[in-house]
Amino acid sequence: GTPLATRLVVSGREDELTTNDDGLARIEVTPTGNRLELSVKATDAEGRTGRASFAHNVASPNTAFLLRPDKSVYDGGETMKLSIVGGGIEPVLIDLLKDGQAILSTTVAMQDGRGELAVDLPAELFGTLQLIAYRYGQRGLPVRQSRVIFVRPADELTVQATLDREVYEPGGKATVRFELRNEQGQPVAGALSVAAVDEAVFSVLGPQLGLERTFFELESELLQPVATVYPWSPFDAEQSPARTELTQALFARTVDIATGDQAVPGRFRDGQAKGVRSVDPLRDGGDAPIFTLVANTFPAKDRVTDIQRRRGLRWAAAAWRWSAAGFILACIGIFAAYRPRLFAIIASVALLLILPLGCMTWMFLRLDAQFDFAAGDMAITAEAANEEMPYPLTEDMAAGDESAQSGRPQPRVREWFPETLVWRPELVTDDNGVATLEIDPLADSITTWRLSASAISAGGRLGSLQQGIRVFQPFFVDVDLPVAFTRGDEVSMPIVVYNYLDEPQTVELALDAADWYERLDADDAQAQPLRIELAAGEVRSLHVPLRMLSVGQHRLTVTARGGETADAIRREVTIEPNGEPYESLSNGTLDSPFETTIQIPDNAVPGSAQVFAKFYPSTFSQLVEGLDGIFAQPHGCFEQTSSTTYPNVLALDYLRRTRQAAPEVEAQARQYIHLGYQRLLTFEVDGGGFDWFGNPPAHTQLTAYGLMEFEDMANVHDIDPTLIQRTRGWLLAMRNSDGSWPARRGLDEVGGDDTLANTAYIAWAVFGGDSSAASGSKASTLQYLLAHEPATLGNPYHLAVMANALQAIGAAPSVVNGYVERLLELSQTT
Repeated sequence: GTPLATRLVVSGREDELTTNDDGLARIEVTPTGNRLELSVKATDAEGRTGRASFAHNVASPNTAFLLRPDKSVYDGGETMKLSIVGGGIEPVLIDLLKDGQAILSTTVAMQDGRGELAVDLPAELFGTLQLIAYRYGQRGLPVRQSRVIFVRPADELTVQATLDREVYEPGGKATVRFELRNEQGQPVAGALSVAAVDEAVFSVLGPQLGLERTFFELESELLQPVATVYPWSPFDAEQSPARTELTQALFARTVDIATGDQAVPGRFRDGQAKGVRSVDPLRDGGDAPIFTLVANTFPAKDRVTDIQRRRGLRWAAAAWRWSAAGFILACIGIFAAYRPRLFAIIASVALLLILPLGCMTWMFLRLDAQFDFAAGDMAITAEAANEEMPYPLTEDMAAGDESAQSGRPQPRVREWFPETLVWRPELVTDDNGVATLEIDPLADSITTWRLSASAISAGGRLGSLQQGIRVFQPFFVDVDLPVAFTRGDEVSMPIVVYNYLDEPQTVELALDAADWYERLDADDAQAQPLRIELAAGEVRSLHVPLRMLSVGQHRLTVTARGGETADAIRREVTIEPNGEPYESLSNGTLDSPFETTIQIPDNAVPGSAQVFAKFYPSTFSQLVEGLDGIFAQPHGCFEQTSSTTYPNVLALDYLRRTRQAAPEVEAQARQYIHLGYQRLLTFEVDGGGFDWFGNPPAHTQLTAYGLMEFEDMANVHDIDPTLIQRTRGWLLAMRNSDGSWPARRGLDEVGGDDTLANTAYIAWAVFGGDSSAASGSKASTLQYLLAHEPATLGNPYHLAVMANALQAIGAAPSVVNGYVERLLELSQTT
């Protein structure tokens, strides 16, 4: 694993390359086909050689792209600059992931084959980050690229957080004292941004990528001794250009192999990323690579010893079983020698028993091994739970309750379970760099809160901190509920009781009586408590069968009492109606009284009726709200496909121009636009033009509509430029000598024999947009249109398309205004 300076011979190159002391060399290769293959031979100063071969698929220049961060290692608070290189105008969708969770999703526009993005990394962000970029290719599949970067904690400021207690009780009060110090340990005044989020949120949002054992995921303090003892380190504080190239080369090896247009379906099909490369440990010239000291701790060694002991005992027990089986078989063999006929009968029966027993033994051995594997990971959590700490019990001193009068504690009901406990965007310290934050009350969750803080001094120095706030009590109850039930559901609701006390408990469970559910396990179940026996340190669950009766938002309270301790929890329960949803809509304006009557059917599900009111400042704001819902998948003939694709194009163009496009909405819209574009191409007729079903002869008005659609589509989607030229040329070829386009007559025609309207509409399409190629053929059409003066026209449609056509051809503004003024004269106000 030690880097070496070597000589390289690369296939296809006559010159010999030389690596630097870090073993790094760079070559530029221009692919000439669909596949690039290279073979490399390396020779060091002592004559030792090594060979390697590489093969890469080469994608189309219009769909392939490169994702290039300016560095591979950043400091917290630094700006990451991304460069994207690729052909076409399709934008690139960027995801920035930390521990499998998206912390940034954005879109990068491509212009002249390049795109740029600057990302300000928060000061509190550190560790391994994954950059994933997507772009839709010509086949409508997303092309995927990924990069791995590492962010070191911002250490210009030291942020210290001191808690007034080690463990807190639910609903208690916590005081956090923050201190800011510079590199010399002197107090510094500044400001902090503080947040506390439930650790459970991070555990359920995605995989913890920080568990992969690669060198860049080690804590920075584990890397510092390497920098102190040895002169070489990939994480020098002041990196030279060669060191930067080395880190980029090393991080490139961690890129997920699943890239290209098959990456996304492949990852969803496989269920998880497979075949991911990892970086080998880099040696410093000595005999031992860099390893973590965690494996040498007593708990880790104890777990390993226990697993090895059980594995050895398992095989020893299996050996004894097979030895006994062999002895029995030997006795059977002796018996067979003297009584062969009787043996044949007994052996047939025994064979039918031995084979299933052997298979079952093998299956149990494999299952036991899996339990041992899982036990090794679960033991980590168990160790934390078994630490000896003072666990205060909460008691409610309210009098009057029957249990309180009998000497048993009345538990405090835990009912506040937020995901975010604290969000203070600005907390200013005093001149000594000290700030105090009181959290009162703490939430009722039994959890560890992840306290994150980022700090900045008056001089612009940055610092960050992550620390846990532990909330715990040794006896508590929990209810595991789904997001919602449906009325009439019969479910077995799990109730889990946790007993971390040193003595066993006989626990009585009670559900508060309510009319929105009924118990199914007893006639008078509401009055009968449930009991469960728990040993010291044991966690058990039981299931209570319930039937959901009433629609709406309800609260379920469960109380657990055991000996001298008790706990109660209250959870929100949502019950949805069981039936078909029906909606009615009424609209009005505030400038006049508005009344509406809502009719609720007699057979409506009780409690399911809801009324919502929305107020919009203008009609336009109402349209903007629904733009993201306008996107639809194309289908049907040319007209039906255009009816969905063209609105998709216009809506996406508007959202991008107004900077309102969300990346997930834009990704969906682009997929639909691509499908619509490919479907529209199937309706092109041989010889030019388009028809509803692709059958000749082509239709001039439909082709003109398609031409305008393709020109607008080119603003947001890559299309074949020859398609627009070919379509415009075919329409010009269909024009009469007097500059008009004749109207077809048939059952599929709406306007009938209206040459003027047909000519104006097609001229609008042909000469609008980028029609420089048709600029020399405008005169005859312009002359034909101007022969119809505004005063002679009484059809508003004629006047509207005439104004648009003359504007597209380039007529004088005074001429166009004449048709617009005539159109306004025909307007009517009601």
